[in-house]
Amino acid sequence: MRRLLSLTALAVMLAVCPAADPPARPGYVGVGGCAASGCHGGGDRVGVAGSEFTTWATADPHHKAYAVLLTEAGQRMTRLYRRNPAADAGTDAACLACHAPQASTDISLRTDGVGCEACHGPAQNWRTTHYLNDWRNLDSAAKAKQGFIPTRDLTGRIQACVECHVGKPGMEVDHDLIAAGHPRLTFEYAAYHDIYPKHWVEPAGANFAVKSWAVGQVITASAQTRLIAEHARSKRGPELADLNCYSCHRGLTGEATDTTTRPPGALSANDWAFAGLASVGELGGAFAPPSPVDAQPLLNLVGQPGSKPADVEQAAAKLQTALDKWAAELDKVPAADIAGARNVFTRLADTRATNWDRAAQTYLAMTALHRSLPASPGRQASLGRVRDTLRFPHGINSPAGFSLNAFHSAMKGVAP
Repeated sequence: MRRLLSLTALAVMLAVCPAADPPARPGYVGVGGCAASGCHGGGDRVGVAGSEFTTWATADPHHKAYAVLLTEAGQRMTRLYRRNPAADAGTDAACLACHAPQASTDISLRTDGVGCEACHGPAQNWRTTHYLNDWRNLDSAAKAKQGFIPTRDLTGRIQACVECHVGKPGMEVDHDLIAAGHPRLTFEYAAYHDIYPKHWVEPAGANFAVKSWAVGQVITASAQTRLIAEHARSKRGPELADLNCYSCHRGLTGEATDTTTRPPGALSANDWAFAGLASVGELGGAFAPPSPVDAQPLLNLVGQPGSKPADVEQAAAKLQTALDKWAAELDKVPAADIAGARNVFTRLADTRATNWDRAAQTYLAMTALHRSLPASPGRQASLGRVRDTLRFPHGINSPAGFSLNAFHSAMKGVAP
């Protein structure tokens, strides 16, 4: 339990007849290609235009992504995961996929960690043109053909994030890796965005926090749905990371940290990625889903022993279609006044969470909504007290000793 809860599909196309070779995948140039003083390394002030490289190198935790693989903890984790005392995290393809994406085309770039191109796309085809007017006049689709990821678009940005922070087929944190010590992935975009040291300026308006939370919830759920479908297709058995950790990791005595009405060991799906969807829909107006979105049929199948993989795939495909359609519509919503924010905040304040996951997602939703409401020092302070009940004990990478009673008690003091 100590490492349980802490903190990215290729479609293979078969042709019957010989065809022309596909265009080569754009290559990475490395962070050094962006660091010139006349480009993105021209200043020493974090967060200022022209000093993006400086911001990354001095304040962004992504630049340490490769270095953590070389720590004793990183190396031990990889040896356990591979069941090989000679395994090396610094060269292991599964580790490098997220901790040094540039290494996929040039192993010498692995020390860059998660560099500029991990988020903006491999720059071989656009590094020398992306500052020209001709490039700026291209639409996102034309830029994407050259390997560029449209991070100005909220949807494109979050989709880039979830590849590593939620996972995708062939690039994920499964139960074996969690058991070896890797933090479980509990991604919530709005919270990550709030604390991230930015090298850009976001659109004005406090309500951007709510839009980013809403879009993040839907795209995160979509990414998790894709993983579940892939597991149904390819796994020799259930992927335990798709199940709620508290199904097995649950105390038998003392105050319950999980009050779900099932006996210890009874399976239920990991619903972290789906817990906030209903609240997004309750914002109303343009935030409502364009077609019904119900994750429960899929979650029921995931938690049901003996479910047929074909049934899981079918349920996942249906949910995937609905989520992707919803995400596309949300991307069009202006970050303007959100009439339903206060109502959703009030409902969440009365929520009776059943475990740490649900409690944490409730708190994270409320902090995003809080930023769209009129400033209130009292509300902010009360949310801080809720946050304190969710903290992990010092030196322990799980919510050991988490008290639902303490969480619910703190929630009583939160007013909209």
